[in-house]
Amino acid sequence: MLSVLIVDDEMITRKGLKSHVNWEKLKIDKIYDSGNPAEALEIVQKVKPDLILSDVCMPGMNGIEMCTKIREIHKDCQIIFLSGYSDKEYLKGAIRLEAVNYVEKPISISEVEEALASAVDKQLKNKRKKERIRQLVTENHSMTEKRLIERLSMPNAKSENLRPDFAKLRIDWCEMDEFAVTLYRLYPRDGYGADSIVREIRQDFSGFHYIYSVKEYRYLIFICAFSKREEGTLSDLAGRIQQRMLGYGQAPYYCVVGESVSSVETIYESYQSAVIKMQQMCFWNKARFGMAQSLSEDGLKFDEQILSDFTQAVKQYNEENAIKAIGQLYIFMQRQQNVMVSHIKGTYFRFIETLFQKAEFTVGKSDTMDAAIVGMIWEKLHEIDNLEACQHYLMDETKNYFKNVEELAKNNQTIITIISFIQANYRDTDLCLENIAENVYLSPNYLSSLFKKKMDKTISQYIADVRVQHARELLRDRSLKLYDVAVQAGYKDANYFTKIFKKAVGVTPSEYREKYNI
Repeated sequence: MLSVLIVDDEMITRKGLKSHVNWEKLKIDKIYDSGNPAEALEIVQKVKPDLILSDVCMPGMNGIEMCTKIREIHKDCQIIFLSGYSDKEYLKGAIRLEAVNYVEKPISISEVEEALASAVDKQLKNKRKKERIRQLVTENHSMTEKRLIERLSMPNAKSENLRPDFAKLRIDWCEMDEFAVTLYRLYPRDGYGADSIVREIRQDFSGFHYIYSVKEYRYLIFICAFSKREEGTLSDLAGRIQQRMLGYGQAPYYCVVGESVSSVETIYESYQSAVIKMQQMCFWNKARFGMAQSLSEDGLKFDEQILSDFTQAVKQYNEENAIKAIGQLYIFMQRQQNVMVSHIKGTYFRFIETLFQKAEFTVGKSDTMDAAIVGMIWEKLHEIDNLEACQHYLMDETKNYFKNVEELAKNNQTIITIISFIQANYRDTDLCLENIAENVYLSPNYLSSLFKKKMDKTISQYIADVRVQHARELLRDRSLKLYDVAVQAGYKDANYFTKIFKKAVGVTPSEYREKYNI
């Protein structure tokens, strides 16, 4: 049986979930709840629940922030988020935390049970897998070494928690003055298999105090300790490594020596600096050896005009200008070699997100992307390890988009004409079925029937969707009063605009502006 923690600042929601969900069927017998994220963190510390069912929007600390802290103290739990809003940043946060699901409010018990069933299945599989590993694998030196490296590579490593592993390895680093992580990324090739590469690399560390671990025969991590009272410094080690790499011509690996730190508890800083430097070297195809001096890096000062040009081209179905904007993006990114790779990928995500949003909206769906699509994009970007691959991914998706638009135009030219007319005239407060029909030379009845059949929504619904989409963009300009936003979105009556907006988004325009600090 499993346990769950429900976190929601609304008591009625917590009580409703506890009362109406079929917990027994889901194999959950311990149900904890809290209306306060800080209290919830204390509960997690004590009981380590298997599942977290959390609201996103809560006063003080939101659900994403709370679950980020939970991941630090209890990473082996499954997270499900509840929210009344499909905000992109919240969705991206949920994906970063590897949430199992994201259920929108108002809550449907059947949807919650379905999400819980998926989380239970995943958690039980994880538990069975861990049990098999525990039963089949006898703890040995290499496993202890690997576990110790994992702990040292994480923040908040405590000496008292590390002592048992140090003792098993018969290592005493109490008298050491300096520590550094050396990180390798292996690229085996003919004549240089992973095993032989690892054996050769270990020779460079002979005479030094170190522990090491191989991960998936792709990454090799060394943690070294140095003493002022002994021969052999970090500079000596770096010299050895460089000398061996020169002998290869082109070494079958990248190597980074992390920033030097002064205590066991701060080794994770050296690890982080090495990881960031390694990402940059691989992403930009720099030299295969590097020294990480610090964690400082240049911030990405992105030229938003490039994204604006791309977005406009996509909206206007102008493939030539979209491709031109992608080329400008690549030129810009080639000059950003001191920026963290995650920031570069985040920018490419924004461009691809624009394509998918427009594709969804063009075929009559919401302008808000499904969480699964967001996850798919991020997963693809996560797998990419160089700028050229990011560029190819964006270019391929853009060409696919325009190819699909072209096919849609061939088969549904009338629908495309209608959509384009609405997009161009949504500000007209008199825009209606009759004047659209007049402009596309169809009878109102036939146009209404055709549009409903092809788009699965009425003309009026589509016009409202377009207006709400643009109103959300207009609300970002705080110099505009709500009445001005209503008029520019195509509504004469601000009260009617508020009613339509709330029905579509879930909050009033003023609440939306405050909610997202616009």
